[in-house]
Amino acid sequence: MKLIRYRSATVSLFTEGYRETPMATGKAWPSSTKMNTNVRVNSASVIIGFLAGCLVCLTWIQLTRSGTSELRNFPPPPARPYPPQKTVPGRANSGLQPQPQLQPPAGKNRPSGSPKVGGSSEVGAKKVDGTSALKSSRDGAFYPEAFIAKDDEDWKKKKCPLRQLTNIEDLFSYIDTRRFICEKPVMLGGNLRKFGRYLEIVGEKWVCMSDKYNVKKGDCKVLSFGISQDWTFDDAISTKYGCQVYAFDPTIGMPDHNRSDNIQFYNLGISGTKRGNRMDRYINILKKLHLENATIDFLKLDVEGYEIGVFQDVLLTTPNLLKNVKMIGAELHDLRGQRPGNIHKQYWKIFQLLDCLGFKVWFSEKNPVRGLHFLLHGKVRACCYEVVWARDKQW
Repeated sequence: MKLIRYRSATVSLFTEGYRETPMATGKAWPSSTKMNTNVRVNSASVIIGFLAGCLVCLTWIQLTRSGTSELRNFPPPPARPYPPQKTVPGRANSGLQPQPQLQPPAGKNRPSGSPKVGGSSEVGAKKVDGTSALKSSRDGAFYPEAFIAKDDEDWKKKKCPLRQLTNIEDLFSYIDTRRFICEKPVMLGGNLRKFGRYLEIVGEKWVCMSDKYNVKKGDCKVLSFGISQDWTFDDAISTKYGCQVYAFDPTIGMPDHNRSDNIQFYNLGISGTKRGNRMDRYINILKKLHLENATIDFLKLDVEGYEIGVFQDVLLTTPNLLKNVKMIGAELHDLRGQRPGNIHKQYWKIFQLLDCLGFKVWFSEKNPVRGLHFLLHGKVRACCYEVVWARDKQW
């Protein structure tokens, strides 16, 4: 077992999963302290000063452990409802059931009846644990369970009423809110890099290996778009789980080849439209690989902004292809801003369509590079996030 600095926390790395415990990160004491030996120091003053310093340190540690800093906690917090917003003009409701209304706040920043993580709250006449409440909820972030698309429906004919984005905080709240708990989260790949005084893991991907997702060793498929020079995820999931990995990247100057028995590389990129011989649509790539009807255990998109066009193409023209996709892991880009811009609005529409088809956020985190962070209404946000969605069903 090896302890390393990871996302402002200490992490114990095991074969599968992880455990995270808070760590105080104050500045270290100076290695040497100049003292005038000619000055007689009152011993009582020294003792009092030492005890006061200890009290301050203990108080800081307690505050850090209690919650709010940028320490990432797992399991994720319970989902919270979003304020109802107007649908896009011209779109019929198409049978959409009424959205749950935001309850009047019971205490600061907490809707009434929303359970606290690690504690319990009174819902009706029954106390429920926050984790249990999160597990039992099958509603999406925007749509109730009854409206979410079913496998026997034609997803291309599914009409999903869309809400307009008026408050940029709603977008970041969606990214931050994990809608269900993965019982067996596994981190695969990643590289250690030094940022300031700390070592950070970058490039890792999180896959839910819970029984409900039925990822079978030796019989699983991964589509990995965007490699650059980092093969760690592809190598890890192909070696550890025996998954067949189809890797794509048109920017690294490599011809089509087999990296290993389980990894096939293609000098091709993914986009919302076909662009010569270097970029193609998701449906055309599946046809080339004869995977139109195959189950995809994990779809990775790390394509530097092209994910917007890919999502729009698939969700609006060929959504039925996503019926066979268990999980989608994507890096989101260009989210910096103090108010909703065009890119934010495009992501907002994508998030709603994914939610309508049953894909829920179960993991998300900011890019660790501090230079990509910014303050938004007093909270630290980032221009880039890693988000993993999964269809909340038994496979």
